[in-house]
Amino acid sequence: MKNLLLGLLILAGVGAKADPASTHGMLIFGREQVYVSHLPMFHKPHDYQVILKVDLGKQQTALLDDMKANPNESVYTIEPEEFVLPDMVKGLKAFKATVYRGHFERGGKPLFEATVQPKAVVVFKKLNPNEAKPKKLSILIFGTKTEGFIAHNITGRPNFDQIAKVDGIQEASETVIKKNGHQPAEILNLDDSTEAKKGSRLHANPIMLQLQKEIYTEFGDLK
Repeated sequence: MKNLLLGLLILAGVGAKADPASTHGMLIFGREQVYVSHLPMFHKPHDYQVILKVDLGKQQTALLDDMKANPNESVYTIEPEEFVLPDMVKGLKAFKATVYRGHFERGGKPLFEATVQPKAVVVFKKLNPNEAKPKKLSILIFGTKTEGFIAHNITGRPNFDQIAKVDGIQEASETVIKKNGHQPAEILNLDDSTEAKKGSRLHANPIMLQLQKEIYTEFGDLK
């Protein structure tokens, strides 16, 4: 019995260390509350869907000022120092990162260095390429009462990542979020094979959201 327990502990330790440190690029968005969303793939060590509330300290004003000055730019990203993603999330550990206007791997412009302090976990999910896909569009609803967002709930492969800004968050915060926490909501009028478009009315019984702005949509990294 002792040998069995020792073996299980060793295996648990190996599993905990299975993900190497890496650079985990993230989308950064939100003005009333700043969020980061990990840019996921279906291979290690990037096979996680992660959204965190964060604070950039003194550099947060610089980010918000740049967003205000460039209203037509929806994509801002960060290129962090290397870390083990699950460890960072579990401990809400601060990390250093370069903030970019645009995608840091696709011609984005580096703006400044910042220390990113995670404050709370919105979602943390290990991706499973064999997970069954829902028939209806599955989203996560989050945000403040006056600035709301949705994220696509990533399931089986192939899939897509989407972050979008929506109207109707106050009603959502008082019904879906308050009642169920940050559980995926099913959009009754759309299927899960493609992203929601700007202007779409999203019927998540008993609430109705309207998509204001697509912030980020990616299919290629999740083929």
